[in-house]
Order: sequence, then structure tokens, then C-alpha cells
Amino acid sequence: GTTWTPPIPLEKNTLYYVQVRARNICIEGDWTPVSVFHTENFACNMITQNDPLVIPQSTQVVESILPVAINGTVSDLNVGLVDIDYTPLTSLIIKLISPTGGEETLFDKNCGGDNKILIGFDDQATNPIPCPPNTGQSYLPEGGMLSNYTGQGTLGDWKLQIETTIDAFDNGSLNSWSLELCSDFQPEGPFIEANEVLAVKTDDAQWVSPDKLQVKDNDNTAGELTFTIVEAPLNGTLENFSGASLGVGDTFTQQEVNDYTIKYVDGPNGESSDSFVFVVTDGTGGFLLPTTFQISIDDNNDPISGVQSLSLESYSLFPNPTREQVEIFSSKSPSERFVEVLSANGQVLKSLNWNSSSSLQVQVNDYPAGVYFLRIREGKAWGTLKFVKME
Repeated sequence: GTTWTPPIPLEKNTLYYVQVRARNICIEGDWTPVSVFHTENFACNMITQNDPLVIPQSTQVVESILPVAINGTVSDLNVGLVDIDYTPLTSLIIKLISPTGGEETLFDKNCGGDNKILIGFDDQATNPIPCPPNTGQSYLPEGGMLSNYTGQGTLGDWKLQIETTIDAFDNGSLNSWSLELCSDFQPEGPFIEANEVLAVKTDDAQWVSPDKLQVKDNDNTAGELTFTIVEAPLNGTLENFSGASLGVGDTFTQQEVNDYTIKYVDGPNGESSDSFVFVVTDGTGGFLLPTTFQISIDDNNDPISGVQSLSLESYSLFPNPTREQVEIFSSKSPSERFVEVLSANGQVLKSLNWNSSSSLQVQVNDYPAGVYFLRIREGKAWGTLKFVKME
């Protein structure tokens, strides 16, 4: 057949990877390139309006507006605690109005001379509204069904409408109210800012720099944008800061690219090109389809176009191991250098400017015992020194 049904239910809010190949009794075909799909993005959110609203003593209609920025479709809706001070409550009709204009009555001139409402509304509640309605619990709406909002859009202004039907003794107030919205939603996904060919000299290595590979997202930071490798390089290898090879299923973040901790190392096959394929997720349901990053390998590639390796022959560290501080010494005096302290897994802990002086002291007394790295940059050249922090 040409269709296939997964043998188990698929989880919501999940990205799935798919490969297919043909097979018969004689031969098996090659696997197709990786495809991806994302199941329904679903979440429940409590959204609260805390701006007080005056409820007039005369017969009027007032509305409290609750803006909802979630772009989805309602699957379940409850009204959280509605907090009202007014005398008498028997004057009030309270309705919920959706952005599309649908309205349902929650409270209809109930509870005689009581003067406090502090309850929520839920179609699945067991009991009708008690008097006095100030228990802090949820009850069945009066005259309306919140399930009627199912299928309506969530995005826009939701309104709590309060109508006073008889003159009261004094003004009252709506102190706060909230909506619990359960819905699918359409996240704003990541987008590619740069995907340029990485130039690598034969038998050399090169950092995958942010000017060559840059993904952004309006709602997420670089550290939250995660690359998952779905096809690894065939000729060389990708490595992270600690030197570990990255293969299919391994991940790195845009922040690691920004920090120059992901590099491509040319292999021994003498090929003139290579590539890897990645998918990007943002942790909130947004994703990028499989995308190819191209690598050019040639003796004539200009290293100035990328990040160069810094010769460390003129650099030294003392003391190493250390407890309080480590000092970097250099026999060179470039006009400007930058130094970063990195943890063993490549996290940037501190960044420092280093002027033309011959040494730089770096305080490390606050760091736990372990292995650390000092990464030195001169122009586009980078080099790394290792030191050990003792207790």
C-alpha cells in the first residue's frame, strides 16, 4: 500500500522525523532524505485582567477588555475568578463576549442583597452558583454554555460585560477576572538570516561562524534555537568546542555558533565540497524544515574570509592549576585582543578586552573546581588555552 498509520498515538507539541524506503523480496531501496512534521501545538493558558473597572450605580453597561495574543482555536474555555464588589448583586447581568462577538451569560441578577462576587465559571463544575457567591470556587454559568466558544478563534479582545439593571446605593468595582484558554496555536517560527558557503582549506578546519550560519526568531534567544543534524557531513566532521564529533541526531545552538564553538574539520578523502543538513526548533513549537549548509574545500580558499587559527606559541598561562586567578602572558603586542573564559562544555562565562599590555589577569576564584578554557581572539584569528581550577 501507499499509506501507513503509526502503531501508537503521536504526542502533541512534538516534531517527528520520517524516512521512507522501498523494499520487495529482491532488493531494498535507499532511504529517502529526512522529512519532518509537527503535531498540533496545544497549550492551556491563564490570562488575567487586573485593571479595576468602575461599575456605576446607575443603569449602564460597562466592559472590561482582556487582550489575548495567542493565535489559535478554542478547545476548552473556563472563566477564572471574577472579583466584584457591588450592592446589590441582584442588579447585575454578567456576560462573556468573544473577539468574534459570541456571548454567553455567566451571572443573571442572582443573590439578592449580597455584595461580593468571587467565583469562577466552568461547564464541568458540579454545582450552580451559591449565595453568597464568594467561595473562590467555580460553578456552572447561569444561562450560558462556555462550550459554545469551542472552535472559535482565541486571538483578539475578550470582554467581560457587566450590566446594571437597577439603580444601586453606590458605585462598585470589578477588581479582576481571568480566562483559562486551552487551544491549539500557530507559533511564529525561526527564520534563516544567513546560510552562506563555508570556505575551508584542504586538510584544515574552520569555525562555522555566525556570518555564515545565522537563524533568528522574534520570540526566542540564540540559546533557545537548537540545530539538530539530520544528515552529517560525508567527507569531514563537525565538532563542538570539546572536540566531540557531531553526527545524526546531535544538536548545537545558535549561541554556540555565535560563540565560535562549532567547527568543520576536513577529512582525508580529498573532496572539493561537503555539506550537512539540519532542522531548527525554537522550543515553543516553531521549526525550520530540513536545510542544507554547504562547505567548499580547496587549497586556494582565502582564510581571511573566515575565522583563522591563532598561533599560541607566544602565549603562556601562570599559575596552572590555579585557585584565585590565572595570568596570560604574551610576547606579542597587538593593539587589541579579546579573551573569553569558557566552561568545559563551551559556555562563555566571562568576556574581557585585552589592550597592548604584555599580560592580563583573569579572576577565577568564583568558579567551581574543574577544567576551563581561555579563548583569545586577534582580529579573525582564534586560539584556545586550557587551565585547571582547584578547590
